[in-house]
Amino acid sequence: VAIHNAALCVFSAIVALYSWPIVYQNWRERGTFSTYCDPDHTFWNESGFGAWALVFYISKYYEFVDTWILILKVCD
Repeated sequence: VAIHNAALCVFSAIVALYSWPIVYQNWRERGTFSTYCDPDHTFWNESGFGAWALVFYISKYYEFVDTWILILKVCD
């Protein structure tokens, strides 16, 4: 369980390390509104941020199922 949790932590750190520089660069070049609202879809589609966000989003489904497995283990 500890190795599994450590792997999830490392995964989250990798996603943060790769996505935050993209966010910061977009914020510096295009401003707050463009970073949060992305009216022309360049931040999401062309910067690479969308791919990292999608991978992170999908991983939350895995973590949700994992949480239920842990809950069911405790209930036994």
